[in-house]
Amino acid sequence: MFVLFGSNYVCEQTFSVMKYNKSRSY
Repeated sequence: MFVLFGSNYVCEQTFSVMKYNKSRSY
């Protein structure tokens, strides 16, 4: 359960960072 939550958190962080970089470059 904790591992699943951790990986999900990492995925969310990566997604938000990618979204931030994409919006910043445009």
